[in-house]
This record gives sequence, C-alpha cells and structure tokens, in this order.
Amino acid sequence: MMNQQSEMQQTPITTEYGAAPKEPMVEFVSPAPAGQPSVRPRVKGDAKDKVFALLFFGFAALFCDFALFGGLNLGFAIVTVLFFVLTSTYLLGKGTRFRLYPFVCGLMATGLSLPFALHNDPLIRTVSFIAIVGLFALYGVYITDSARYSSGSFRSFVDVFKTIFFYPVRYLVAAFGVVFGKGKAGDPARRRVLLKTFAGIAFSVPVLAVVFPLMMRSNKYFQQLIDSISIDLGHLLVSVLFALVVIPFLFAVLFALRNKLPQTNCEVKPLGGAFDPIIVQSFLGVMSLVYLVYLLTQTAYFFSAFAGLLPQDYATEVADYARRGFFEMCAIAAINLGLLFATMLLVRKKEGKFPLLTKLLSGFLCVFTLLLIGTALSKMILYIDRFGLTRLRVLTSATMIGLALVFVAVALRLFFKNFPYTKVAVVSVCLIGLVLSFADIDTLIARYNVEAYQSQKL
Repeated sequence: MMNQQSEMQQTPITTEYGAAPKEPMVEFVSPAPAGQPSVRPRVKGDAKDKVFALLFFGFAALFCDFALFGGLNLGFAIVTVLFFVLTSTYLLGKGTRFRLYPFVCGLMATGLSLPFALHNDPLIRTVSFIAIVGLFALYGVYITDSARYSSGSFRSFVDVFKTIFFYPVRYLVAAFGVVFGKGKAGDPARRRVLLKTFAGIAFSVPVLAVVFPLMMRSNKYFQQLIDSISIDLGHLLVSVLFALVVIPFLFAVLFALRNKLPQTNCEVKPLGGAFDPIIVQSFLGVMSLVYLVYLLTQTAYFFSAFAGLLPQDYATEVADYARRGFFEMCAIAAINLGLLFATMLLVRKKEGKFPLLTKLLSGFLCVFTLLLIGTALSKMILYIDRFGLTRLRVLTSATMIGLALVFVAVALRLFFKNFPYTKVAVVSVCLIGLVLSFADIDTLIARYNVEAYQSQKL
C-alpha cells in the first residue's frame, strides 16, 4: 500500500493540453463545506500580465482620443482592430486551443466597426456598437474555454452577461494585486495600499484639470512652455482619466478569462426537469389550438399579401396594412421565442431527449411564427411595390429575415439534439448586420426608386 501511494505521488499531473506547469497560474482551492462561503482562488501573475496591463492602459487612452474625441468614425475602427489584436495576443496561449466559432465572433465584431469610417447612421451605429461588445464577450469567454455553458445553447448569453457586467467587479482586486504586487494577490494590506494609491491618483486628475489652466493664465512663461508642447493637454488629461477609470475593469475581465477564473469552483447544475412533460404539452397544446383557429379565421387577412391583393377594409390604406402586420408579427414572435426557450430549459427529458409530442407542438409554434413572418414580409414587399424603398422599410425587412433565420435554427434544434442553433442564429444575424453596415443604403434606395419610377412601377 505504501509503495502504491509513493508511485501515485510521483506520477506527473497531466491535462488535455499536455503536462501541467510546475507553478500553475491558478491554484484551485477545494470547495468550501456546505453552508460556508466559498474560497476564492489564489492567483499568480506573470510578466505578460504586467506588460499587457500597460498596453491596455495605452489602448484605453487611445480609444478616448481617437474614438470619443474623433466622433466614433475612422478612429473607432482603428482602435477596435487594435483591441482585437491585443486581446488575441494576450488571451491566446497558456494551453488555449483555437476554436472557430469564437474567432468568427471576434472577426465579426471587428468587421462591424469598419463601417463607422464609411457611414454615419445613428441607428445602425448604436446597434452595431451593442453587437460589437457582445461579440467580443463571446470571443473572450469561449476562446479561453472559460464559459459555464455550451456555445451552442441560448444559455451562452448568460456567460456573455456575466462577462460584461459581473466579472469586471468580481475580479478587479485580483487583477490589480497581480499586476502591481509581487507574487500572489492575497495580502489584504497590499490590496489596501494599491487601492488607496489608485484612488489618490484618480482624484488628482480632475483637480489638475482645473489648476493647470489657472497656472497658465497666471504666468506667461509657464504658458509659453505649455504652448510650445504640441499636445492638447485637455484631451490628454481627459484621455488619461478615462483610461484610469476604464482600464481596471476591462483588464480584470481579460485577466480572469486568461486564467480561467470563472471556471474555478464552478459547478453547473442542470435546470431541466422542473416541469412534467404532460404539463408542458397541455400548455403548448392550448397555445397551438388557439394559433390554429386564429390562422383559419384570419386566412384572407394574413395571406392576401402573397397574391398582391389588399383586403377590402384596407383597399386605400396600404401603409396601415403593412405596419399592422409587422407589429403583430414582432409581438407574437417574441412570445413564442420565449415559450420555446422555456420549454427547452424546463421540460423534463427522457434519457436526455425531448418527448416526441413536446417536439411536435414546439415545432408547430415555429411553423406558425414563420408563417407570420413570411406574411408580414410579403406585406412589406407589397408596400415597397406601391411606394418605393425607404431606410425604415429596408431595416424592417432585414429584421424580419433575421427573425426567420432564428426560428429556423430553433426548429432544427428541436429535432437534432446537437444542432448548434445559437451559433447559427448569432452568425446569421451578424452577417445581416454586416451587409447593412457596409452597404450604402441611401444610394441603393435612391437608385431603386429612380429606376422604379422610370419604369412606371411607382
């Protein structure tokens, strides 16, 4: 027995990436007993952490100067490309394997920033900026294998939410202590000194922003000295202040992902099985019956646009006819998508599979929603044939196409267990966004309307 224990102690520890390092960057601590608070991991930093902390500080100041002062134009595209390069260089390595889906998310986030240098559409820019933040979160959490949930599941958005809003605060002290401390970030006295130093520096910046101009006005020689420096001190001070405020939270996220801290002491409990299939099937059956009756009683109204005809009540109100179909579709699609996700999450499975009747009823919800989307899209086409294109009509049509692709992906997931429906939905919607972002919509609209008018279609 003693010989066996000695052999076990001498056996080197290996992982799926090869032999474990002699001094692991993250020392995993055993979970605390039930009823006691969990113990956070002790983290060691390396030279790469400290170097990239400085690089990201410079990036934050550059982002403020190029992107914010530059009006989110070409400068924003440049710093986004730079951020992708810096993030990839920092996160990749340490046993990180290349994964196609997160890398595609990073490329799409970078691609969505490039049209900022070409067009100035507030709506597209707002949606693109939100998408860029979400895609970079997906990229970071899955390229480092730090996610709790599969990237093919809609629960992957929980990891995205935590990466954006939770990790910056949770791992702030750990990242700070590793970068500015020596060794482990576990000394409370060292953490207090670091936080007080950071607070003092941060408080001095706005005071200097007020004092500096007063000093320049009070002494012409000092003003000449400052004027001889070809730097806008106002922009510089604001950029430094912005970097001091933002970079600790940004680097905390990247540091946590690089060291896979979100996985430490993390046990994912399956949420499925909360509802008996009979309850879920009864609920979906009632909903499906109501939807079926609704379709049968409103056939002429919903499908008349497929034939290019208007109901008698809307003979002279094409705009109201098209808009009413769109808002109905959006409301019902949102409800049905929530029902489908709740069903996949909460229904009790048999041997890891959905009951057949649950699949069929959920599939009917998908088909019904796709019919609504197709009908609303056909009404929009009828509207465009009568009155031409506008920016709003183009964006509305693109939204309906994106919704249709999402429901197709969810429908395939119902009957193919391993189908990565979330990946397909994210990539499809982002590709539509890329097309809209790069396309010169105003020019395309004007060209279509002129050609339609000349051909007497309008």
